[in-house]
Amino acid sequence: MNTDFADFYTVSPISGGEESSTASLYENGRVAVPVQPDELPAWFVPVRIYGVEGFLSARNVISVSYQPSFISPGHLFRDDSLSIVYGSPNGEKAGTRLVIWGARIIPFIDRIRTFSPECDVSMAMKLLAEKLDSLSAIISSVEAPLQ
Repeated sequence: MNTDFADFYTVSPISGGEESSTASLYENGRVAVPVQPDELPAWFVPVRIYGVEGFLSARNVISVSYQPSFISPGHLFRDDSLSIVYGSPNGEKAGTRLVIWGARIIPFIDRIRTFSPECDVSMAMKLLAEKLDSLSAIISSVEAPLQ
């Protein structure tokens, strides 16, 4: 099996990619490749990226920045974002930059902790905890009993 993997794959092409009847996935959302989702290594996390379903690598991540949103408390993570920076294979810092949104942020951070242990996710974890504490405070301040 191929040991070189892209940073992400999508199940359909994103803008600029060409549709293929033989491809299972699209490398970086554009190039059709004969790779099945179950052939991807464990460091790939199912996400929605560029408006389509896909798989994002949690390997070679060098930094993340989590931006919580407190605008819509009824939607826990819907408007939250996680910016991801990948290192290049030779260790330089100029790598790919991607953003994911929503509830898939937590599983992605969990995989980063496993497959990119040198990446510091402590600030993202702290902000996630603060967001959950904030939501807890909102729920406990509701006076009407839940039925």
